This record gives sequence, structure tokens and C-alpha cells, in this order.
Amino acid sequence: MKIQNIVKITLVAALVGLVLACAPTSNSTPPVSQNDVNVPSTEQPSSVPADSSSDSRINRSKTEIQEVIKLDTYNRFRVIYNQFLKKRPGFGGKIVLQFKIMSDGTVEDVSVLSSTTGYEEFDAAIAEDMGQWTFASGNYKDAKVTIPFTFYE
Repeated sequence: MKIQNIVKITLVAALVGLVLACAPTSNSTPPVSQNDVNVPSTEQPSSVPADSSSDSRINRSKTEIQEVIKLDTYNRFRVIYNQFLKKRPGFGGKIVLQFKIMSDGTVEDVSVLSSTTGYEEFDAAIAEDMGQWTFASGNYKDAKVTIPFTFYE
């Protein structure tokens, strides 16, 4: 299989729309099933009380999040997927990642919630790379995001 093949990576959440709640949610994470295409939420940082009305930070724009995800998925995940296709031609599947975008734009607490790739080394490489992504910094609340990525040829 040639690396020159165009690899299609579908961003289900980008098509459906990444929605961030206007109000902070509890620290619990909703369960994710195969039918869930989009379960993002915002989360108050643990250092600020959940009922604090003095927090002047704003929620991130779903458009800004989508733009970074679209760009980095194409520029970063596609490259990783092509590398792993050399090792295991024809594999694919869906990985649901959860991560937190910090106010400084860094990504923390990346975890694989579920995967259908059957390729743990690939899943780990994708999660590790997600931890290197950066979003715009600013007066933002930390945002917990859950998003599925589908990989196929």
C-alpha cells in the first residue's frame, strides 16, 4: 500500500458541530457510547468554586476549537495514520478522545475513552500527539472536550 494514497479522516464532531455548554458542568463525565458523536462539556477548574459568579473568564468559541481540530487532524493525525498503515495495512476505526483545553491554550489530561481500531500502539500515538496540540490562549475557562475521530483509507 502506498503512502501517497489519500487518507480520509472524518471528523464526525466537526460535521455535527462541537457544542460547548454555556454554564459549567459537574466534574463527572457523561458516558460515551457508539451512538454519541459529540459529548463535549466545559468544566470549572478545581481551584475555582463551581458557584463562583466572580469568574470573568469566557467559554471558548466552538468555531475556534473546530478550526484547530480540522487543521491539526489533517496536518498531524493523517501523518501518524500513514506511518501506522505501513505497519498494518488496511486498519481503521474510531477513537473517542477526551482532553482538556487549558486557558493558556495547552492540552492536558488526554485519554482514549474508546477505540475500535484494535491497534493500541496507534491509539496511544494519537493520544500522545493530541497532548502536543495548542489552541489560542486568553481569558478562557478550561474546557473539557470529548470528540470522536474516524480513520479509514
